[in-house]
Amino acid sequence: MSVVELVGRLVYWNAAKGWGFLKIQDGQQFWAHVAFFPLLDEDPQIGTWWTFQVAPPRSNKPDAWLTAKNIKPAPAPTQDTQETLETTPETDSVAAAPAAAPVVEKRTNGSN
Repeated sequence: MSVVELVGRLVYWNAAKGWGFLKIQDGQQFWAHVAFFPLLDEDPQIGTWWTFQVAPPRSNKPDAWLTAKNIKPAPAPTQDTQETLETTPETDSVAAAPAAAPVVEKRTNGSN
């Protein structure tokens, strides 16, 4: 199985807890912890672009977030992609974390 790298924009960051959310072009958001970012001199900034890989949720709860890992700086996307990724004030707000996105992976117990 090959590893897929996604590109997303940081849309929320909780500096006190060291985590936030990266949003990709289709609107799906991924939980990102400070431990998965490269060594930074300061907190990552809202609106910055990052490449990342996806890891399973850190919990078995049905509403658990998929996790972004191996996060690296990325160049801003082209103008067409930029327009698609424009966010609303609700998703950029630091007052409250965004609502949970549905998990898109199908979990199996080894049998289909």
